Parts: sequence; C-alpha cells; structure tokens
Amino acid sequence: MKFFRSTEFIIACVLFAAMVIIGLINPAFWSLDNIFGLLRSNVVIGIMALGVLLVMISGGIDVSFTAFAIAAMYLTVRAMVYLGYDGVFIPFVAATLIGLLLGAFNGFIIHRFKMIPLIVTLGTGSIVRGLVLGLVGTSTVNINKMPKELIEFGKTDVISLTSASGTAFGLTAMFLVYLALALLIHLILNYTMIGRSVYAYGGSPEAAKRVGFNTRRTIFFVYCVAGALAGFAGLLHSSMIWLANPRDFVGL
Repeated sequence: MKFFRSTEFIIACVLFAAMVIIGLINPAFWSLDNIFGLLRSNVVIGIMALGVLLVMISGGIDVSFTAFAIAAMYLTVRAMVYLGYDGVFIPFVAATLIGLLLGAFNGFIIHRFKMIPLIVTLGTGSIVRGLVLGLVGTSTVNINKMPKELIEFGKTDVISLTSASGTAFGLTAMFLVYLALALLIHLILNYTMIGRSVYAYGGSPEAAKRVGFNTRRTIFFVYCVAGALAGFAGLLHSSMIWLANPRDFVGL
C-alpha cells in the first residue's frame, strides 16, 4: 500500500523503534506519569508546529513564529495585569489576533515585494522581539502577579491519577486542544480549496497561479494561520508554566 511506503510511515516507525529502545534501557519511560509529562511538555511546540507545517507545505519557511508567540503572550499578560483582568476567553482571543496580525505582515511583505520567506521572517522575528524587550519590558511576570484564572486554566487535567509514591499527575486538557487543532488543519488541507491551493503553491507557485488559484490569498492564509497559532500557543505556554517571560523560546 502507498501509505506504508510514505515518508510519514517511515518516520513513525523510526520514532517508535527509538521509544522501544529507550523503554528497554529504562522501563520507567513507559510509565503513565512520564508519558503524560511528555505530552504536556510538547503541547505548545506541537501547536506552533501546525502553523509552520502549513508554511513549509506552501514552499516557504517561518523562523519568526517564536517571536510572535512571545509578543502575543507578553503583551496579553502585561495588559491583563495592568487592567486587573482575570479571565481566559478574551485574553486567548487577543493573543491569537496579535499573532494573526503579525503573520499577516509577514504575508504582505513576502507577497508584495516577492522576498525570500527566510529573510523576511528572520527580520520580522528579530524586530518584534526587539520591540517587545525595548518598549514593553524585560521583567518576568511571576506566579504572584499572574492572573489566577489563567493559571487554573493551564492546570486543567482530563485525567487525574496518583503514582505509587503518592505523587499526583494527570493528562493535561491542553493535549485535547492540540488534537482538535491538528484535526482542523488536516481537514483544511485535505478537504478545502484553500488547502489544495497550499499544496499547489508549494509544488509550483507559477503553475498554481495559472490554474486559477489566488496565490496572494494562499500566502496570507498560511502566514496568518502560523501567526495565529503561535500567538495562541504563546499564551497557553504562559498559563501552563504560570509565568510570562519575554525571553522564552530563544533558540527554538
């Protein structure tokens, strides 16, 4: 079958083999608390990777998403602290919109000036991170100042268990958020015209334009989604670690 010859299947087999080897060396690797911990630690990166996936399928590259995540997270948390607001829905909408607008700026520059995505995103990422540190601040919003509802949201588990040693652990509800977003991206890529245009543009921008795809819309779509997911993931990261540090994600 075609699936068993695909790159994805081969990568999955290699990954599973590596997990088996690690488990044989240290059986604790397969313990539920470790598995749940691994899932929790990869939720934020996984959500940001969904956006980068779209960009890469379109033939581009985005190295600014970490800076956008930090900008959305830090601006939102600082605004919440300043206003004394203690909610969840509006802050996540705000962080997502900040990321979306920054992503739209990437898309505009890349399409309007026909510039190389790597150069554009490298520049916008550096500029945004510099503006955040220079104009907004460099101090960390620690757990004592963090909005309480945001912390409680990050602590939500769908499964709560206790280990033999009496330590409580659980499967974070944020993993379900990641799965929902991954399913949404899958459906968009495989069952919508915009998804087909992403594949077509990644294969050949000129050919995609000739067959009738709106290439400008495609570029804006992938970079807006990448920015929006980065902004959402940034605030989610803050809620899960209970602080907002503008220097996070450096080097990611």
